Amino acid sequence: MHELEAGAAAEGVYIQGNGTVIPRQDGPYSTEHLEGAGGRQTLLGADGPTAAAVEAMTARIAEVLGRSEDADTTAARALREIVGEDRDTFQPAGPVGMENAEQRQGEADAREALRLIESGDYETPEGAARLNDLLETHRDNEHFAVDLATGLGAEGTLSFWADARITDHTDGTPPSDAYTRTIREMRENLGITLGTATRADDPRMAEWEERIVALGLHDMAPADQAHPLYGFQAMSDLMHHGDYDDGFLTTYGDALLETDRNLADGTDFWVPDARTHFVGDDFRSDPMTGFLTGLSASPDAATAFFTAEEENDHATYLIRERHYPDTAGEVTDNRERIALGALGDALYAGATGMDPNDPTAERGDHTPGQEAVLHHVLEVESGAKNDLPPELREPTARLLGDYRTEVFETARNPAGSGLPLDAEHLAVVTAQISRTPEAYETLQGAMAVEFMERIHADTSGDPSRVLDDIGWAAGFLDQGRFAAPEIDKANSSWAGQQAYDIGGYLIGDIPWIGSSLQSGLDQLLGAWTQHQEQTIGNGLQDSRSDYYGTSNQYLNGLADQWMRLNPDPLGAEDDVWQTETQQVVRDGARRSDDEARRLLIAAGLITED
Repeated sequence: MHELEAGAAAEGVYIQGNGTVIPRQDGPYSTEHLEGAGGRQTLLGADGPTAAAVEAMTARIAEVLGRSEDADTTAARALREIVGEDRDTFQPAGPVGMENAEQRQGEADAREALRLIESGDYETPEGAARLNDLLETHRDNEHFAVDLATGLGAEGTLSFWADARITDHTDGTPPSDAYTRTIREMRENLGITLGTATRADDPRMAEWEERIVALGLHDMAPADQAHPLYGFQAMSDLMHHGDYDDGFLTTYGDALLETDRNLADGTDFWVPDARTHFVGDDFRSDPMTGFLTGLSASPDAATAFFTAEEENDHATYLIRERHYPDTAGEVTDNRERIALGALGDALYAGATGMDPNDPTAERGDHTPGQEAVLHHVLEVESGAKNDLPPELREPTARLLGDYRTEVFETARNPAGSGLPLDAEHLAVVTAQISRTPEAYETLQGAMAVEFMERIHADTSGDPSRVLDDIGWAAGFLDQGRFAAPEIDKANSSWAGQQAYDIGGYLIGDIPWIGSSLQSGLDQLLGAWTQHQEQTIGNGLQDSRSDYYGTSNQYLNGLADQWMRLNPDPLGAEDDVWQTETQQVVRDGARRSDDEARRLLIAAGLITED
């Protein structure tokens, strides 16, 4: 309405309280005077000079009302409240703005939602659909969210969701597809709503949050259910969606991990043998999955959560000590443990400040806290040696890709001092990443971007300045590829590996490079792909000396990219300059490979030849 009023003033017209539009005048015929005198007919003729402006403004009001009704339920209801049911007249009820209307609507609809839940009407398809509509409409409305959460209370919130999730409400027959879709949508909408509530500046939420944590090991399932559904399980299921307050997340996570640590070792406490029947197939009995998913959506909370503390080292417990269920519902079709995938996302968020599942997340400078998480993760993962969970290889490759400059500076001089990363930690983690060919590809793609940027920044004409460093970094990382089959021997996932398509992957998923470098990067990645296909085609039997020989198309491609910006300064034959330049890269790669292998032997991952 403020925009309409401003627009009316600019056009020289005025919107009266009854909704009519009149010319704006000064003096005795001011808008205030006209408002009281009803002077529209006295000043405005049908063909007067302001008729067009009046008609245009009237049409704009009608358009806003119509558009709001179609696209924004909250705004439409607020406008109807101001305008009244008769759109020909305005009926303002005092100084009522959109914000106040949103509050009143949220509070009113929260009362309806509470009635649906407390009466049990949500158990019918119609009631569930109505409740879901209310949640979807107001999931970002903090007035609705807080009133719903505190109206239910912590016990009511968890009991309601446990009942909605594990009871089909169809007299023992499987729930319909439509009802199942409603419950899945409701999980998202309720999760977002509760996240909104935790972020609201409302003192009522403090008690709710405290009780949610305290109820973590209380059975919230209905009395007629044979198997328990604990508070942590119900709340974590909702945390798959929503942006929760950082303080609540860390407090909740601390309590969950403390409880989890005290469970009997090696048991699937969260997953009973006779499983409760849930609506849908996306319920994860392991509460760590939902919590870690919620944590990855709040990178600042993830950073705080994984900051190393000697007595509360969450990263070490989750990466190296915890037992993860691998029962039905807790693993993917490829038998990967879902909770560990969520852990990888949360570690990435904590070390980078980005939600890995948000395609709009922007990469920024790393904070000291994020860097501390990275160092700790590498320390913990390298300490796991060959027992690092395979589900963490791909997320760790993405994480190192985000720190590609630090990886480069370490890999180019692994025996140096004052390195940004610990060289042994990096060598060990790189070898673990490389045990999964797709994760190895992810890391190599990110580093190719780093190589290209450094190549394009160097026009010195001296290949020993940048190309030697690039060769060292490439060789250090490729040692992981040699170590992987040696670690896994006959069970190596490299056996039967098919051709790569790294170019397409990189263009779509690593937006870290300017368009000016894209063409050269495409050519470089094409050379990398060709060399990998050749190596795989040879059964990975190439010796390391052969691998770093003249046939390595990738290393040659790096040299060729540099030569485009650095033609032979002495005017020698092109093939001589090319041979010398390519040799610089190959020599650096071979020497660095030797150094990386020494570190892996020292760490006990592989043995002397």
